[in-house]
Amino acid sequence: MYKELDFSITRSTLPAQVADRIQDLIESEALHAGDKLPPERDLAERLGVSRPVIREALQVLLVRGLIAVKPGCGTYIKEPSAKNAADYLELYFKLQHCPGSLRDFYEVRQLLETEAAGLAAERATAEDLQALQTAIAVMQAKRESLSDFISADLEFHLALARAAHNEYLLMILGPLASIWSQVIAISAQAPGAVEAGISFHQVIMEHLVLQDITGARESMRLHMHAALDFSVAVQKADDASVCCI
Repeated sequence: MYKELDFSITRSTLPAQVADRIQDLIESEALHAGDKLPPERDLAERLGVSRPVIREALQVLLVRGLIAVKPGCGTYIKEPSAKNAADYLELYFKLQHCPGSLRDFYEVRQLLETEAAGLAAERATAEDLQALQTAIAVMQAKRESLSDFISADLEFHLALARAAHNEYLLMILGPLASIWSQVIAISAQAPGAVEAGISFHQVIMEHLVLQDITGARESMRLHMHAALDFSVAVQKADDASVCCI
């Protein structure tokens, strides 16, 4: 099987190029999930590089979630999954010291969550609706505890993403959760923000139950605008920079 595969590369950063070439073979379906890669020695000979370069390239592919190493058996191509991509995105966000302004972040949220609300209104199951209602109930019960309220607020939005039943949407929204929590923590400090947040979530929930796609989208859009206003007000009051979240 390996003889007909084109492993040729040009020289620059060799480990990265080796990893990219193997990834190309996976993307073109020349290599499939479950296929075993040639041994390090064979790969090194085919690519014209040293075995240490091959080891580094395999580490790159391992971090990307494209391969799995089975001790004593070899290295195999992994089945692609949304979790692998989400983990990679989450690592990227964690490594950013200044992920962007509040306004930028809320613009992204509005783009994604407005559509998520519309899809959830169309596709949510009874189980999805129960999870959303539970999150609102916790928000109401824990309104005096900021940390618990933030957790419940975040859970509502993640449950909404799940209720949209779109794997790519959830894959994109999920890794934002660590930044999301920080943003909710900012906005929730504004006077009246907690009660307003509960109210917005209840309105969104009503549209979901009624399968009102337009209403769900609009109520989410208004919620995002209000949350941004609360966040900006808090940061201005604290005389904090709006550059970083």
